[in-house]
Amino acid sequence: MHDYHIHTKYCRHATGEMRDYVDYALKLGFDEIGFNDHYPMYFFPIPPPADDLSMSLKELPQYISDVKNLREFYHEKIRIKLGIELDYVSGKEEFLRKELVKNRFDYVYGSIHLIDDWIVDHPRFIKKFEETSLDQLYTRYFDLMKALIKSKIFDIVSHIDVLKRFGYTPSKGYSSHLIECFDLIAENDVVLEINTSGLDNIVEETYPGRDTYKKLVEKDIPVLLGSDAHAPDQVGRHFRKTLELLKRAGVSQLVVFENRRKTYVEI
Repeated sequence: MHDYHIHTKYCRHATGEMRDYVDYALKLGFDEIGFNDHYPMYFFPIPPPADDLSMSLKELPQYISDVKNLREFYHEKIRIKLGIELDYVSGKEEFLRKELVKNRFDYVYGSIHLIDDWIVDHPRFIKKFEETSLDQLYTRYFDLMKALIKSKIFDIVSHIDVLKRFGYTPSKGYSSHLIECFDLIAENDVVLEINTSGLDNIVEETYPGRDTYKKLVEKDIPVLLGSDAHAPDQVGRHFRKTLELLKRAGVSQLVVFENRRKTYVEI
Protein backbone atom coordinates (compact mmCIF):
# COMPACT_ATOMS: atom_id res chain seq x y z
CA MET A 1 0.00 0.00 0.00
CA HIS A 2 1.16 3.55 -0.65
CA ASP A 3 0.16 7.11 0.27
CA TYR A 4 1.25 9.87 -2.09
CA HIS A 5 -0.21 12.92 -0.35
CA ILE A 6 1.80 13.68 2.79
CA HIS A 7 2.59 17.20 3.94
CA THR A 8 5.39 18.49 6.16
CA LYS A 9 6.09 21.29 8.61
CA TYR A 10 7.37 23.39 5.70
CA CYS A 11 3.83 24.24 4.65
CA ARG A 12 3.22 25.85 8.07
CA HIS A 13 -0.09 24.10 8.63
CA ALA A 14 1.13 20.56 9.32
CA THR A 15 2.58 19.12 12.52
CA GLY A 16 5.26 16.55 13.34
CA GLU A 17 8.69 15.80 11.95
CA MET A 18 9.04 14.14 8.56
CA ARG A 19 10.51 11.03 10.16
CA ASP A 20 7.33 10.73 12.25
CA TYR A 21 5.30 10.34 9.05
CA VAL A 22 7.65 7.67 7.72
CA ASP A 23 7.61 5.77 11.01
CA TYR A 24 3.81 5.82 11.11
CA ALA A 25 3.66 4.51 7.55
CA LEU A 26 6.00 1.70 8.54
CA LYS A 27 3.77 0.93 11.51
CA LEU A 28 0.87 0.53 9.08
CA GLY A 29 2.91 -1.79 6.90
CA PHE A 30 3.15 0.55 3.91
CA ASP A 31 5.82 -0.20 1.34
CA GLU A 32 5.81 3.25 -0.31
CA ILE A 33 4.92 6.84 0.52
CA GLY A 34 5.38 10.20 -1.13
CA PHE A 35 5.89 13.59 0.45
CA ASN A 36 3.83 16.11 -1.46
CA ASP A 37 4.07 19.52 0.13
CA HIS A 38 2.84 22.82 -1.30
CA TYR A 39 5.06 24.51 -3.85
CA PRO A 40 5.89 28.12 -2.85
CA MET A 41 3.01 30.40 -3.79
CA TYR A 42 5.13 33.45 -4.52
CA PHE A 43 3.96 33.49 -8.16
CA PHE A 44 0.30 34.27 -7.44
CA PRO A 45 -0.94 37.49 -9.11
CA ILE A 46 -2.78 38.34 -5.89
CA PRO A 47 -0.94 37.46 -2.66
CA PRO A 48 -2.94 34.82 -0.76
CA PRO A 49 -4.55 36.29 2.38
CA ALA A 50 -2.75 33.90 4.72
CA ASP A 51 0.81 33.16 5.77
CA ASP A 52 0.30 29.45 6.46
CA LEU A 53 -0.22 28.04 2.97
CA SER A 54 3.15 26.90 1.69
CA MET A 55 6.90 26.84 2.13
CA SER A 56 8.93 29.81 0.98
CA LEU A 57 11.03 29.70 -2.16
CA LYS A 58 14.17 29.67 -0.02
CA GLU A 59 12.91 26.56 1.81
CA LEU A 60 12.25 24.51 -1.33
CA PRO A 61 15.83 23.18 -1.68
CA GLN A 62 15.83 22.08 1.96
CA TYR A 63 12.50 20.31 1.54
CA ILE A 64 13.90 18.41 -1.44
CA SER A 65 17.09 17.60 0.45
CA ASP A 66 15.15 16.36 3.48
CA VAL A 67 13.06 13.99 1.38
CA LYS A 68 16.14 12.62 -0.39
CA ASN A 69 17.95 12.12 2.93
CA LEU A 70 14.97 10.23 4.34
CA ARG A 71 14.85 8.13 1.18
CA GLU A 72 18.44 7.11 1.73
CA PHE A 73 18.04 6.51 5.46
CA TYR A 74 14.95 4.30 5.09
CA HIS A 75 15.79 2.71 1.74
CA GLU A 76 15.83 -0.84 3.15
CA LYS A 77 12.43 -0.43 4.83
CA ILE A 78 10.23 1.70 2.60
CA ARG A 79 10.30 3.54 -0.72
CA ILE A 80 10.00 7.32 -0.37
CA LYS A 81 9.04 9.46 -3.35
CA LEU A 82 9.58 13.18 -3.86
CA GLY A 83 6.36 14.90 -4.86
CA ILE A 84 5.11 18.46 -4.95
CA GLU A 85 1.63 19.99 -4.89
CA LEU A 86 1.49 22.90 -7.30
CA ASP A 87 -1.44 25.26 -7.61
CA TYR A 88 -2.71 26.00 -11.10
CA VAL A 89 -2.98 29.67 -12.00
CA SER A 90 -4.63 30.63 -15.28
CA GLY A 91 -2.25 32.50 -17.57
CA LYS A 92 0.84 31.19 -15.77
CA GLU A 93 1.17 27.89 -17.62
CA GLU A 94 4.55 28.51 -19.23
CA PHE A 95 5.91 29.90 -15.97
CA LEU A 96 4.77 26.79 -14.10
CA ARG A 97 6.37 24.49 -16.66
CA LYS A 98 9.67 26.33 -16.31
CA GLU A 99 9.45 26.12 -12.51
CA LEU A 100 9.12 22.35 -12.66
CA VAL A 101 12.12 21.97 -14.94
CA LYS A 102 14.31 23.38 -12.15
CA ASN A 103 13.76 20.33 -9.94
CA ARG A 104 13.27 16.62 -10.61
CA PHE A 105 10.19 15.40 -8.82
CA ASP A 106 8.77 11.89 -8.92
CA TYR A 107 5.30 13.31 -9.46
CA VAL A 108 3.44 16.62 -9.52
CA TYR A 109 0.00 17.14 -8.05
CA GLY A 110 -2.21 19.84 -9.58
CA SER A 111 -4.51 21.68 -7.20
CA ILE A 112 -6.83 24.65 -7.01
CA HIS A 113 -7.05 26.31 -3.62
CA LEU A 114 -7.54 29.95 -4.49
CA ILE A 115 -10.13 31.85 -6.48
CA ASP A 116 -9.05 35.49 -6.56
CA ASP A 117 -8.06 36.12 -2.93
CA TRP A 118 -10.32 33.42 -1.48
CA ILE A 119 -8.77 30.21 -0.12
CA VAL A 120 -11.83 28.10 -0.83
CA ASP A 121 -10.96 25.12 1.40
CA HIS A 122 -9.69 27.09 4.40
CA PRO A 123 -11.92 27.14 7.53
CA ARG A 124 -10.88 30.74 8.12
CA PHE A 125 -12.97 31.82 5.14
CA ILE A 126 -15.97 29.52 5.44
CA LYS A 127 -18.42 32.42 5.85
CA LYS A 128 -17.74 33.51 2.28
CA PHE A 129 -19.84 30.56 1.08
CA GLU A 130 -22.85 32.33 2.58
CA GLU A 131 -22.04 35.52 0.69
CA THR A 132 -21.67 34.21 -2.86
CA SER A 133 -23.61 32.43 -5.58
CA LEU A 134 -22.75 28.75 -5.21
CA ASP A 135 -23.79 28.08 -8.82
CA GLN A 136 -21.35 30.69 -10.11
CA LEU A 137 -18.63 29.61 -7.69
CA TYR A 138 -18.78 25.95 -8.72
CA THR A 139 -18.84 26.87 -12.40
CA ARG A 140 -15.77 29.03 -12.00
CA TYR A 141 -13.93 26.46 -9.89
CA PHE A 142 -14.53 23.63 -12.35
CA ASP A 143 -13.65 25.84 -15.31
CA LEU A 144 -10.26 26.29 -13.63
CA MET A 145 -10.06 22.57 -12.93
CA LYS A 146 -10.70 21.78 -16.59
CA ALA A 147 -7.97 24.20 -17.62
CA LEU A 148 -5.62 22.54 -15.10
CA ILE A 149 -6.26 19.13 -16.65
CA LYS A 150 -5.87 20.35 -20.23
CA SER A 151 -2.61 22.14 -19.42
CA LYS A 152 -0.78 18.78 -19.13
CA ILE A 153 1.51 20.37 -16.56
CA PHE A 154 0.50 17.96 -13.82
CA ASP A 155 0.70 14.20 -13.36
CA ILE A 156 -2.13 13.93 -10.82
CA VAL A 157 -5.35 15.86 -10.21
CA SER A 158 -5.63 16.51 -6.49
CA HIS A 159 -8.88 16.54 -4.45
CA ILE A 160 -10.89 17.38 -7.55
CA ASP A 161 -14.07 18.48 -5.75
CA VAL A 162 -12.59 19.88 -2.53
CA LEU A 163 -14.96 22.83 -2.91
CA LYS A 164 -17.63 20.64 -1.27
CA ARG A 165 -15.54 20.35 1.91
CA PHE A 166 -17.87 22.43 4.10
CA GLY A 167 -21.10 20.94 2.76
CA TYR A 168 -22.05 23.77 0.39
CA THR A 169 -23.28 22.59 -3.00
CA PRO A 170 -24.94 24.42 -5.92
CA SER A 171 -28.67 24.20 -6.54
CA LYS A 172 -28.41 21.52 -9.24
CA GLY A 173 -25.41 19.73 -7.84
CA TYR A 174 -22.09 19.47 -9.66
CA SER A 175 -22.03 15.97 -11.13
CA SER A 176 -22.08 17.35 -14.67
CA HIS A 177 -18.94 19.34 -13.88
CA LEU A 178 -17.25 16.21 -12.57
CA ILE A 179 -18.19 14.14 -15.62
CA GLU A 180 -16.70 16.79 -17.90
CA CYS A 181 -13.51 16.71 -15.84
CA PHE A 182 -13.40 12.91 -15.96
CA ASP A 183 -13.66 13.02 -19.75
CA LEU A 184 -10.73 15.44 -19.90
CA ILE A 185 -8.66 13.35 -17.48
CA ALA A 186 -9.15 10.32 -19.71
CA GLU A 187 -8.30 12.30 -22.85
CA ASN A 188 -5.15 13.84 -21.38
CA ASP A 189 -3.75 10.71 -19.70
CA VAL A 190 -3.74 12.26 -16.22
CA VAL A 191 -4.11 10.34 -12.95
CA LEU A 192 -6.92 11.12 -10.52
CA GLU A 193 -6.31 11.14 -6.79
CA ILE A 194 -8.88 9.59 -4.49
CA ASN A 195 -8.30 11.88 -1.53
CA THR A 196 -9.54 10.38 1.74
CA SER A 197 -9.24 13.52 3.88
CA GLY A 198 -12.82 14.50 3.05
CA LEU A 199 -14.07 11.68 5.26
CA ASP A 200 -12.79 13.71 8.20
CA ASN A 201 -14.30 16.97 6.93
CA ILE A 202 -17.87 18.26 7.22
CA VAL A 203 -18.81 16.68 3.89
CA GLU A 204 -17.77 13.19 5.10
CA GLU A 205 -16.89 11.99 1.60
CA THR A 206 -13.74 11.27 -0.32
CA TYR A 207 -12.72 13.64 -3.12
CA PRO A 208 -14.33 12.55 -5.43
CA GLY A 209 -17.09 10.66 -3.64
CA ARG A 210 -17.81 6.92 -3.72
CA ASP A 211 -20.78 7.51 -6.04
CA THR A 212 -18.29 8.30 -8.81
CA TYR A 213 -16.09 5.21 -8.50
CA LYS A 214 -17.96 3.13 -11.09
CA LYS A 215 -17.84 6.05 -13.51
CA LEU A 216 -14.05 6.14 -13.15
CA VAL A 217 -13.92 2.47 -14.12
CA GLU A 218 -16.21 3.06 -17.12
CA LYS A 219 -13.90 5.80 -18.37
CA ASP A 220 -10.75 3.80 -17.58
CA ILE A 221 -9.32 6.59 -15.42
CA PRO A 222 -6.13 5.66 -13.50
CA VAL A 223 -6.25 6.44 -9.79
CA LEU A 224 -4.11 6.52 -6.68
CA LEU A 225 -4.80 7.19 -3.00
CA GLY A 226 -3.79 10.22 -0.98
CA SER A 227 -4.53 10.89 2.68
CA ASP A 228 -3.63 14.59 2.57
CA ALA A 229 -1.92 13.96 5.90
CA HIS A 230 -1.04 17.02 7.94
CA ALA A 231 -0.13 14.99 11.03
CA PRO A 232 1.70 11.66 11.26
CA ASP A 233 -1.33 9.67 12.42
CA GLN A 234 -3.29 10.79 9.34
CA VAL A 235 -1.08 8.80 6.99
CA GLY A 236 -3.19 6.18 5.22
CA ARG A 237 -6.39 7.31 6.91
CA HIS A 238 -9.49 5.47 5.69
CA PHE A 239 -7.46 3.63 3.05
CA ARG A 240 -8.69 0.11 3.77
CA LYS A 241 -12.34 1.13 3.61
CA THR A 242 -11.78 3.18 0.46
CA LEU A 243 -9.80 0.42 -1.25
CA GLU A 244 -12.62 -2.02 -0.58
CA LEU A 245 -15.14 0.36 -2.13
CA LEU A 246 -12.91 0.91 -5.15
CA LYS A 247 -12.53 -2.84 -5.63
CA ARG A 248 -16.30 -3.31 -5.45
CA ALA A 249 -16.64 -0.64 -8.15
CA GLY A 250 -14.24 -2.56 -10.38
CA VAL A 251 -10.93 -0.78 -9.76
CA SER A 252 -8.16 -3.39 -9.81
CA GLN A 253 -4.99 -1.28 -10.03
CA LEU A 254 -3.43 1.82 -8.51
CA VAL A 255 -0.75 4.05 -9.99
CA VAL A 256 2.75 4.62 -8.63
CA PHE A 257 5.30 7.12 -9.93
CA GLU A 258 9.02 7.48 -10.32
CA ASN A 259 10.71 10.33 -12.21
CA ARG A 260 7.23 11.37 -13.41
CA ARG A 261 6.62 8.03 -15.08
CA LYS A 262 3.64 6.02 -13.94
CA THR A 263 3.33 2.28 -13.53
CA TYR A 264 0.52 0.15 -12.13
CA VAL A 265 0.27 -2.12 -9.12
CA GLU A 266 -2.51 -4.55 -8.31
CA ILE A 267 -4.74 -3.70 -5.36
